[in-house]
Amino acid sequence: MGKWHEVVNISKISLLIFLTLINFIIFLDRGVLASVLTTLGNPMENNVKNSTISIDAVNSTTNETSYSNSTTTEQTHPGLGLSEIEQGAIGSIFMLGFMVAGPFFAYYSQVVHPLFLIALGLSIWGISCLATGLSTLFWQICVARGFSGIGEASFVCLAPPFILDNAPKKRKTIWIAVYYSAIALGYAIGYIFGNAINNSFGGWYWPFYFESIFVIPFILLAFFSHKDPKMIATRKHKDTEQIIPLSQQFKELAVNPVFVFITLGFTSFVFTLGALSYWAPTLIEKIYNTSTSTANNIIGGITLFSGIFGTLLGSALLDFIVKRKAHVHGLSEKKKEKIIRHTYIEYANMILTFTTLVGCICALAGTIIGEFWFFISGVAVGEFCIFLSKGPVAMALMNSVPDDLRGQANAVAIFFMHLLGDFPSPYVVGWIFELYSYESGAFLTYSWLLWSVIFWGIAWNISVSFI
Repeated sequence: MGKWHEVVNISKISLLIFLTLINFIIFLDRGVLASVLTTLGNPMENNVKNSTISIDAVNSTTNETSYSNSTTTEQTHPGLGLSEIEQGAIGSIFMLGFMVAGPFFAYYSQVVHPLFLIALGLSIWGISCLATGLSTLFWQICVARGFSGIGEASFVCLAPPFILDNAPKKRKTIWIAVYYSAIALGYAIGYIFGNAINNSFGGWYWPFYFESIFVIPFILLAFFSHKDPKMIATRKHKDTEQIIPLSQQFKELAVNPVFVFITLGFTSFVFTLGALSYWAPTLIEKIYNTSTSTANNIIGGITLFSGIFGTLLGSALLDFIVKRKAHVHGLSEKKKEKIIRHTYIEYANMILTFTTLVGCICALAGTIIGEFWFFISGVAVGEFCIFLSKGPVAMALMNSVPDDLRGQANAVAIFFMHLLGDFPSPYVVGWIFELYSYESGAFLTYSWLLWSVIFWGIAWNISVSFI
């Protein structure tokens, strides 16, 4: 018999849909913020901007191709007069709140049901979205975005382990892929939605008001749903049955070399992903002098296609390899599970190493050549390869630790992912934009993926003899 407020029973497949939709809304917010950065840089009065789309001529040994210029006039809206460094700081402050709160939510999920913590976190997130829209000063929007990160931490740290615990054994990778595909969809729709609402309602803050309304049904459903006590993954001492202290859990993760190197590769990967998702529309707009709408639509389209198909393909590829390589016939269930986990870790790291290297090379080539369509093609191939990694990196992380440590492992990985990844990257890249050039910022963003190739290559090498 559940508690008085647990009046809704959610099936396992409905739970996947529920968590995926929340993930979509969370990352919709990320895309919205990126889409209004240019507006936030505007002074607090209306003006008209003439946007000229100019693409340099392409010379070759056989012919010379010239692209005609087109000019559009676009109404811009009042902003907060933020510099590019301040715009980058908004993204970094958000990550600060996220990474500080993550380990604590993961720890208390061993005592309190994850769905209750998710309801609490989403409530904080919804209020922070409203506060973001109401902000009129730089420090106000920083505080609001910081609390947004705290609220998001409750969900992003707890949802993947929760999905793996509820997914059928043969569909765990696909369920994770469906969940992570919402990241790309959220970003892509966020770019387009944020820009459209900004232009339609005449204010950068309107999309955030809508987000605070969107999340209310999900808060209510998480709070009023039945909470199975078995879903509280508690890490206890075998003798005393007491929860292992947080410091001891951290120590257990720190001495796991595969987990450490997967996490380090993840942080470098997220440095690039965070900078790209935050600054990509601005890069296209500033380097190629396109309109804000054009830049957001281009990045939205690329992210939508690359994210959904890349995420699903990467997970399907990993599942295909594991089924062919994991020879478990005639073995005990315990031995089968051990071999399957090892196979997931080994081949996930292999996929991560090669797909990231290809994505890095293609994106850098497009940036160095500099011509518009080469740049866009490089971004598209780079993003596709980046999203190919989403499913494999999740499966590698979750399988490199004991089941009852998954929540904390995910929280620790996300902590360092933000600390060394998308916490500094929006600010650092914005700083490079302002001090050097947009091209220099783009080059740094993509070349940082080489660290991921190195760390995941080491994890792959270790995992061959792991377990």
